[in-house]
Amino acid sequence: MTDRRNSRISKKRKRLRDRTLTTEATTEVSPDGAGSSTALVPLPMNVWERATLMQATEHKNDTSTLTTTTTATDEPAKPKDRERHARVAKAVAAFLERTLNKGVKGLAAEYIANPKEVVPTEVTAFKENTSHAKNRFNDLACLDSTRVVLKKHTTSYIHANYITSVRSQSRFIVTQAPMETTIIDFWRMVVQEHVEQIVMLCDFFEDNRSKCAKYFPATKGDRVQFENYEISNSQVSEMLVEKAEPEEGKVTTSELKVTTRSGVQRLQHHRWTNWKDRKVPAGSQTVLALLHGIRSTHKPIVVHCSTGIGRACTFVAIEVVLESLFQGHECQMDTFLTNLRKQRAYAVSTDLQYVFLHKAVLDYMKGKGKIKSKDHDIALKKFSEDYQKFANESQHLK
Repeated sequence: MTDRRNSRISKKRKRLRDRTLTTEATTEVSPDGAGSSTALVPLPMNVWERATLMQATEHKNDTSTLTTTTTATDEPAKPKDRERHARVAKAVAAFLERTLNKGVKGLAAEYIANPKEVVPTEVTAFKENTSHAKNRFNDLACLDSTRVVLKKHTTSYIHANYITSVRSQSRFIVTQAPMETTIIDFWRMVVQEHVEQIVMLCDFFEDNRSKCAKYFPATKGDRVQFENYEISNSQVSEMLVEKAEPEEGKVTTSELKVTTRSGVQRLQHHRWTNWKDRKVPAGSQTVLALLHGIRSTHKPIVVHCSTGIGRACTFVAIEVVLESLFQGHECQMDTFLTNLRKQRAYAVSTDLQYVFLHKAVLDYMKGKGKIKSKDHDIALKKFSEDYQKFANESQHLK
């Protein structure tokens, strides 16, 4: 009798666990930090949905989680929720109207009108380190007010800046690609800031020029040692995004372990080499999928290209805009670019990258069903056609 009763209880627990996993494992983190039951693009579960699966596993025996998840859609929206949805709808509509009304040419002109000047008194640490082989380029400054300060070391300087969003004052760290003379500084920063995600948007060599030092082991099972920092690679996987243009290529993700005297830190390293310097990707789907994969972390996300200005800042700007809009904050984009450059000097290298930033946000809105009216659909189609023409014309520019 007892055995039969225990068997029935065991079966009930299994059904409950299966229902919980089925319900929660499909939840993605949206730019507003909330869950959504519809993913923008299908992603490999072993890499991109690991955090969600871990969360589901932690709650597999929590019946309150199951009840909340399955009945939330049956409850009427609370006043605060309605107010929030209204703010989000207004912010999204304002961005949509402004972008489509300005068009590609208007946005390019807006970019050109935005100054890139840096006041010399705002980059003192950068100037002090020009002779110490700490800067990849001596004419691309690092702002004092937002720079990452290395602690408990003989040098506090690294060419890296915090970028804020509505979710965090240190949502991103944008930095130049490590050089042979700054690899140690780079890993000091990663450990100090408890980084869980690194995004590399360049190759080691581009057009026969060195763009980045080999600062991590790219092959499964390999390890490298930089003074007191041992970096090992336990797993390598590749992501090809459904509906992405073939020219967008693949993202290679490595599971890295950083071992120091103070302990062990695990993180993911995402390497995407199909975004060329001073250019834009062939499409936006890989960018959006990559942002989806790293969005759930609460630690600073390190992003670098070669300079940490063009590709890296464009990538970061897309997420910062999305997080703002989907928390109900309107984005006046010329002001946004000015503020971004107050955090990372010269952010976004070209007018084409600035227009691509808008195009990626529009593509996200389209994928989420936020563009519903026929007039907007027609305007979006024209914008896309004008953008493609502009991108084609810009390919020969250096």
